[in-house]
Amino acid sequence: MAGRNDQAIANAMTAMAQA
Repeated sequence: MAGRNDQAIANAMTAMAQA
């Protein structure tokens, strides 16, 4: 579960950085 949550956070961080 932690691994999956980590991926979701990374995805959100990338989207914010690209925005």
